[in-house]
Parts: sequence; C-alpha cells; structure tokens
Amino acid sequence: MGLPPLLRRLLPNLALLLVTVLLLTGLGEWLCRRLGQSQMVVVDSLQAATGPRQLEQHAFGNEAYRYSRTGSVGLVPRARIRIRHHFVSGRDITFTTNSAGYRGPEVGPKPPGEFRVLLLGDSITLADYLPDEETFAFRLERLLQASGRRVRVINLGIGSADTETEYAILRDAGLAMQPDLVLVAMYLNDGYPSLRMRPRSLSGWLGKSYLAGLVYQSAQRLWFEWTHWAELRAEGQAWVHEFARGRQLRPGNWRTDPEAFDALIVRQARDWGAAWSPAAWQRIEAALGRIEQAGRQHGFRLAAALLPVRHQVEAHQVHNEPQRRFRDLMTRHHLPHEDLLPALRAAWQQAPHRPLFYDHCHHTPFAADLVAQRLAAFLLREGLVPAP
Repeated sequence: MGLPPLLRRLLPNLALLLVTVLLLTGLGEWLCRRLGQSQMVVVDSLQAATGPRQLEQHAFGNEAYRYSRTGSVGLVPRARIRIRHHFVSGRDITFTTNSAGYRGPEVGPKPPGEFRVLLLGDSITLADYLPDEETFAFRLERLLQASGRRVRVINLGIGSADTETEYAILRDAGLAMQPDLVLVAMYLNDGYPSLRMRPRSLSGWLGKSYLAGLVYQSAQRLWFEWTHWAELRAEGQAWVHEFARGRQLRPGNWRTDPEAFDALIVRQARDWGAAWSPAAWQRIEAALGRIEQAGRQHGFRLAAALLPVRHQVEAHQVHNEPQRRFRDLMTRHHLPHEDLLPALRAAWQQAPHRPLFYDHCHHTPFAADLVAQRLAAFLLREGLVPAP
C-alpha cells in the first residue's frame, strides 16, 4: 500500500527541513565553541575507593554547584573539579572540594592553638578561574602564617552569592567549622538577590553541547526576568529615578567623563550599579545583622572588606559613594572594615599597563596578591588575628 499523495508531496519538504535544522544546529554548535564560551567543567568524585570517578561533564554553566532548600549554596563535596579554558581567565584550572562542599582541603575538628578565619564571598573569593596558590584566600593564609601564627583561612566563597546567601552558608556549613573570625569579602552587587535565579545545567549528552547549554540557561534567565518583572521594575525605577534626578546621563568615555560613568551605573543597576541603591544597603545591613547575632551566640568576631568594580579603579575621578555607605554601615555597627578601592586605584595609577582584572571584577594573580596583602595588614593592624 503506497503513501497518501499529500504525504508523498510533503516528504521532500520535511526531509529538506530536517537537513536544514541539522545543518543550522551544527553551525550553531560550531560557532558557540569557536566564538562563544568554550569552558568545559568535569567533576570527579574523590569518594570512590578505587580512585577518582567522573560524576558529570558539562560545557556550560555552574554545573558543579549544589543548592539547598535552606538558601545556602555549595559545590559537589569531596570532588576534583577540572575547568578547561575557564571563561574568565582562559586557563585550565583544577581544584578540590572538602566534605562540606567548598574549595580547599578538609576541615576537621579544630586543633588546640589554631585560629580560624572563615572567608565569605562570591565568585571573586571562590576564584575558580585561578589555581589555589594564586587566590587571595590562599595568599592571605600564607601571609598570616609567615610570622609564626597558627592561622587557617577557610574559603567559603561561592559564585553569585549575595550577603543573605553568605549568611545561609555560614549558618549551614560555617558554624560547624568553629571560626574565630568571619571575614565577609563584599562586592558591589551583594545587595542584589541574584541567587533567586539558580541556573542549572543540562545532563547527559545535551550537557556536553555548548549550543544547548547557551539556549537553556538563556531561557532560564528570561524566565527569571519575566516572573520577577514587576518586582525588579518597581525596585529599579525608584532608586534609578532618584539617582538620575539632576544628572546628565549620556554615553561616553566613563574613565574621563563623570556623566558617562553615571550612565554606566544606571545600565548596571541590576549588577554592581545596585551599590548606589539605598535599598541594596538595607538588605546588606539586615544580613550582616544576622551574622553579628550568630557571632554573639557562637563566639566569633566579624569584619568586612569591600571589593570595587574595575570601573571605579580605572576612572580618572573617584566614584566612591558605595564605599562611603559601606564605611557608614560598618561604623554604625562598630565593625572593623577595609575599603580596597584606594589600594587598587593606586596600583592602577602606578602601572596602568599591568592588568588588575580579567573582566569587570575578577582579579588577575597580581591583584589577588595585592588584595591578600591589604587584608593581612588590616587584620594585623586591627588586632583581629592573635600574635604568635
């Protein structure tokens, strides 16, 4: 029995359509790999008795992350994470995680005489684009140990963490590590609740496709924007409208033109530009209050440092309103604090040919070492780390 006439007429067109879709998909995959994000993350379990066993392999996204129902975030525990051609640094990076699911060696019971510094922060603190020995967390520990102090710096940094998420990480994982000092490495977007959007990665063979990963995570971001549109629009419009009043916002060279810098703040209102929003600092203050309360209950001290965005470092004029808000907040709460903008601006002005950032916020090894030096000097100057 032959095919119906209509189907016979449609078959060539369907075959042509299928071939076209396959060719376009192949071209899109090639372009994503060639021109787009070429990062590949491989997660190996270190728990197997017979040696490392590959758990997952993905070409796009934060596939090594694990999200809890209580709001904290971590990485795959007891794993070796291999990142090929990291999209920030372009380097191949390998590091391990402990049983708590954070970067670094295992954190067991605290031995007598050991002073523990718990480092909370976002992707700048995690620094999964640098090898261990080049991260500012590692360098900070070495600097504090150089004078004979028994100091352990524990890195609980995680990408995209805001201050509320950092409190959840402290609550769910950090307190069990018995910290003596909690140092919050803040960044300008910490008052923006970025982790309400939790991009996941595809699994199986789709997880190895750059094109599928790009489409899937782009769709998740669009869904987040759509579902939170009214909330984000109302919040953003209020402070942006107030910020723009009396200012001439115009495109231009933000390094030399203050009005162009102001326009850039507005364009980045849902990222680092949020640090110019009073509401963002109210959220930060509320989360810091919870960390303070935990400190009183569990006997650790609290300190904070503020990391600037690259544009603040390289602009000819000083744009430090977030730093002033930071200092006011820390002073009200009587908390030791360190503003890292002046040191990074001085380093840039002394050698503008030497890059401090890979992008708008993630540090090169030189800048990471500079941050570690400034933090070590701050902790020693304030007496936050005991004498040897």
